[in-house]
Amino acid sequence: MTLSFIRKRVVNKVTEQMLRNKVSPLQLMILDFLTQQKGASVKDIASNFNISMASVSDPVEDLVKGGYLKRKSDLKDRRITRLFIQSKGIQIVKKTMDAVVLEMFNGLSEKDLKSYLNAVKKICESMGKNAKIR
Repeated sequence: MTLSFIRKRVVNKVTEQMLRNKVSPLQLMILDFLTQQKGASVKDIASNFNISMASVSDPVEDLVKGGYLKRKSDLKDRRITRLFIQSKGIQIVKKTMDAVVLEMFNGLSEKDLKSYLNAVKKICESMGKNAKIR
């Protein structure tokens, strides 16, 4: 097995979840981003993904209409609208990630899983990310 095989399986699982939940790849990325960056603006999202604000506006609007996100005016600057993921959006991200994790790690023993997590931690440290592994 190669990394290419793993990548294809993960992409297939994510695509399956997106189709099941009727969200686009960008919408899923936005939802996932907002689980980490609560209260981000459309500008923040566009900047994070290096795309235009116009490219983000329609998917965000659909997510708001679908009840996945909620808009709130910034208390300090009313010109800014903050976006907050709602429980419906959190569920989609969780279901998608759970399906991917189950697909990837289903056949691993606890020992193998710990070895994998240690390797990922070392990779993150060597890349200078100092990322926490959930």
